[in-house]
Amino acid sequence: MVSLITLLGLDHIHLLEEFIIHYKKLGVDKFCICIHVSPNLEAVARNESLQTAADILKSHGLNLFAVYYGDFFEDLVTEFKDQIRRSLDEEDEWIVWCDVDELQEHKKSIPEVINDLKDKNSYALGGVMFDRVRRTHSAKISNDRSVWENYPVGANITQYIIGSIVQKTVIAHKYIKLGHGNHFIDSDEKGLMTGTPVDYIVPIHHFKWDDSASDRLRLRLTDVQKARHAWWWQFARALDWIAQDSFLGLAGLESYDFADDTSELGAGPFSKNPAYTGGPYWSSYRQLNKAERPS
Repeated sequence: MVSLITLLGLDHIHLLEEFIIHYKKLGVDKFCICIHVSPNLEAVARNESLQTAADILKSHGLNLFAVYYGDFFEDLVTEFKDQIRRSLDEEDEWIVWCDVDELQEHKKSIPEVINDLKDKNSYALGGVMFDRVRRTHSAKISNDRSVWENYPVGANITQYIIGSIVQKTVIAHKYIKLGHGNHFIDSDEKGLMTGTPVDYIVPIHHFKWDDSASDRLRLRLTDVQKARHAWWWQFARALDWIAQDSFLGLAGLESYDFADDTSELGAGPFSKNPAYTGGPYWSSYRQLNKAERPS
């Protein structure tokens, strides 16, 4: 059984449909999709957004798994998701860990990836995020284009501009407990991690930088949030970067333009274009994660 656990805010519901389609194609069996509802949100807006999410889920044969009602504090959110992990009842259950703005890129189906892990007695797989942005900050978003086409440029903003961690655990056995943000393994409850890690790292396309990014970041800069999150300065740096309209030049970072983001599967990473498979795409991906931080 391959389950997926995610918690999304109401301002990210526009990403939900492509998210579901993406991970269904990769072989996820069960979707534990949870929604975060802020206590400060007006009832009418809350109910409309929850209904929109429910309608999207229903159209794909899914139901809302749970609602997290409260302020977004990382420690509480981590515990909320871990309760879901502990509730999974199949002995050999694997979990795909991702946020709704993260689309993992695998060269094979997730069940096949899990078989690779089992063959090496390895029970977790890591990935590295890189950010997808528009070519210019003012570029219009079209509902007729995929998220891949609307955000065609890749660059490592999160690491080299914001100063945040880009490593994540993308797949793990249910007995592997993760820390906050799904970044690293917190504990191995059954002593499973005795084998050899697989020899690849999963690219994670990160679609954070949409028009709602500034409002979401400001919510993380209240006095209460600062007191709970020692890394609050990263949110401030992100806001500064957006204010500088750095989408135009990507602040000197190495970037890669995914110009051919169309295919029968609906997204560039699965394209049969050789640029994506062992060619310029993969070398550019490595360069993105070696780019020097600008002064």
